[in-house]
Amino acid sequence: MNKSILKKMFIALILVGTLAIILNIYLILNNYTIRNVIKSNNEVVLSELAHKQLDDIYKINPSLEIPVCLLGKLEDNNFHISSIKEAEIIESTKHNVTYVSCESYLIENGQHVKVIGSLHNHPNNKCYLSTQDMKTYAWSIVRGQGLIGLYCNNKYMFYTLAELEVK
Repeated sequence: MNKSILKKMFIALILVGTLAIILNIYLILNNYTIRNVIKSNNEVVLSELAHKQLDDIYKINPSLEIPVCLLGKLEDNNFHISSIKEAEIIESTKHNVTYVSCESYLIENGQHVKVIGSLHNHPNNKCYLSTQDMKTYAWSIVRGQGLIGLYCNNKYMFYTLAELEVK
């Protein structure tokens, strides 16, 4: 075979591989929505306190992105969010936010509480995870935080890996 054909085949193989990786990233995520604040089945469960804390921040429709840490636990493949804590913001605009990542554990009422993920809003009402959101989520998974949330169009959406494993 001549070099030109091999080069074209190599480029085609790289493109197919890249598309496969991108497709897998989107297929890995599974969208969760809140059905009930108190009780749900295999979904995200918000305590009344956490729901009120989130509404106090996001229902006023802030014009800047605001990230929060989600405190709680993973139990029976359900994410139970007991409360939230606002993340320390370094810089925030309508399109992105730079903030100090949520620690793995935070102290609340003298107790260590696990941070199970983070949530932020999209003031521009683009209700999907951006490329930067995906990078942030990948780093959060490394720290044991399997949940990422988004507030958009007056609703909360949560994403996690499709396969949950509890050890």
